[in-house]
Amino acid sequence: MRRNECILAFRKQEKGDLVMRTPIICAAFVSLSVLTGCVSVSEYTSQAEFYRNELSAKDKQQAELAAKLAVCQAELQAAKVELAKLSVRLEETEKKSVILKKEQAELQEKIEQEYIPVTEIIENTEYNIPSPVLARYIKQVTPSPNASPAEKRKFIHAVGQLNDGINSNYLRQKISASLIALGHDYFNEMLPYMDKSFFQQAAAVLATPADKSALKAMLMNPNRNNRYGLVNIYASLVDESDKADVLKMLPQNQNLFSCVTKLGIEKEAMPYVKQWILEGGNTSTQYFEIVLKNSSEKEAKEFLDKFWQYYLMNTARNHWGHNMELLQYLAQKGFTPAFVRMVETAPAFGNDPYRTGRILALGPTGTIADLMEWVRKNKDSLVFDKEKNQYTLKNQPAK
Repeated sequence: MRRNECILAFRKQEKGDLVMRTPIICAAFVSLSVLTGCVSVSEYTSQAEFYRNELSAKDKQQAELAAKLAVCQAELQAAKVELAKLSVRLEETEKKSVILKKEQAELQEKIEQEYIPVTEIIENTEYNIPSPVLARYIKQVTPSPNASPAEKRKFIHAVGQLNDGINSNYLRQKISASLIALGHDYFNEMLPYMDKSFFQQAAAVLATPADKSALKAMLMNPNRNNRYGLVNIYASLVDESDKADVLKMLPQNQNLFSCVTKLGIEKEAMPYVKQWILEGGNTSTQYFEIVLKNSSEKEAKEFLDKFWQYYLMNTARNHWGHNMELLQYLAQKGFTPAFVRMVETAPAFGNDPYRTGRILALGPTGTIADLMEWVRKNKDSLVFDKEKNQYTLKNQPAK
């Protein structure tokens, strides 16, 4: 009986609430079907109100979603409009690109017809390259600080092909500075080009004692034609530990002579120095100084006599005026044949006061003509007075 009353009350409430939805009714029936007993009208009313509020919230949410959808559709439409504009601009840009490419091709053709590239000028001109052209070339090939290793090596090779006779000191300094900027990591790459002064300047800054082995290997290679630059770098690095290596390399590298005096190995080097003088025809006074300083008076005389035989046989070497410095040096050391030869060739110097003055200082006369006559008459009686640093006659009575 109680159950029937509840059902009647529910139907009455349904007629009074026309806005209720089917899902809520179904939910209410489901709720009633699971109840063991009927609920009161107030409880049912409360439950119905809850479902109405739930439905209202969902309707609100749906409205918000509909509003967002409308906004997105508006943005999409705006994007389509913008895309259409961009498509038009792209089409215009492509047309301009075609025109620019055509103009570029025409300009390139004109350049090829009317101009010679700087690189081509450099590669086909060995000497007397105009400084402005060379400056442009150096600017083109000089790598940036963040250049790749390959680009830096390419730069080294490019400037390595340049002739060393660059007139502009500024450009030589600029090349050297660029090479130094590459750093020691590229020092070995520079070694093949050490015949160039700008590479030597860079090496003077970059070289370290650790590089001596690489330098030595190149110096020992008889096929290298740029050993002079390598010698200077190596010589700046040698120390006591390099004595044996220097002596070993001397026969092939006379320019290592500076190391001889630096390392104090003059006596050990004497056989090579004598060979350079007698067989190689090298008449540097520095070489004679080494021989004479490290020889007894007898050994020195024997060596000079032997040298003089070679000197007189070589017509190119004993031509008048040739090796005037050597003759002067030997004459001041008391080697009479050199003094006689120097006086005999003195007229070749004309009125040069510097040379004639040095010759007259070694004799007792005031003019070259008088000295020549004095030497001619007394050639076999000449001796050198070390105290006066002057030639006189044997057994000459004291005045």
